Amino acid sequence: GEANTYRFNFFSRNLWKATVEEGGGWCTVTPKDGGSGGATLGVKLSDNYDSYTRTATIRITSATHTGTIVIKQEQLDILDLTSIDQAVFEAPGGSFVINVDANISYSYKIDSPWIECVQTKALNHDKLHFTVGRNNEGVDRTAGISFSGNGIERKVTITQRPAILDCGTRDTLVPQ
Repeated sequence: GEANTYRFNFFSRNLWKATVEEGGGWCTVTPKDGGSGGATLGVKLSDNYDSYTRTATIRITSATHTGTIVIKQEQLDILDLTSIDQAVFEAPGGSFVINVDANISYSYKIDSPWIECVQTKALNHDKLHFTVGRNNEGVDRTAGISFSGNGIERKVTITQRPAILDCGTRDTLVPQ
């Protein structure tokens, strides 16, 4: 989009040529050459989905001078949940893991008390372990875990089936 297009104004006394010497796969220039006088070089950058900052070098050459433009592009903000986006559990509950790939600070919020995050001794803090408590409510229940950081929102929905109660097998207490 237009947000990734930049303009550089310069003056040349001679014919000039612009080349992308590094970053050619994601950085383009227009026009690639021009005549003497004032000029505007358009530089278009594609989004950086890599996990690192990348650099492009643009060289503008004429018969008498050489100019260099160095562009450093940070990666886009990433908050991805790579393991699941929803889970369904039977009444006894269970556990699950959400893998988070992020290059930003983020937080999460569990919107129900029957789900809890279990801290682990793992060094990778982006692998969050959760447990689901037993459902004795008699109906399906649903809750979510919301992740947010730098304006990015992600949500995992958890649904749990109810416990099945067999009234015919209940123990009867008889006073002694």
